[in-house]
Amino acid sequence: MGYDLFMFQIKPEGEVLPMGSKNTHFRNYCSKKSTSEYSGYSCAYNALTDKDYFSKL
Repeated sequence: MGYDLFMFQIKPEGEVLPMGSKNTHFRNYCSKKSTSEYSGYSCAYNALTDKDYFSKL
């Protein structure tokens, strides 16, 4: 699958949010050091907001 799995959450009112943004599940699962089975689940928000995200892979 690659380094990260970019996930999005669809809210009941139809809003699509990148996982990791405010009011989404899995807010704290984007760390290279994480040993959690959910590691990488919330990296979509970081990829959208950190201009250097992909150069850090």
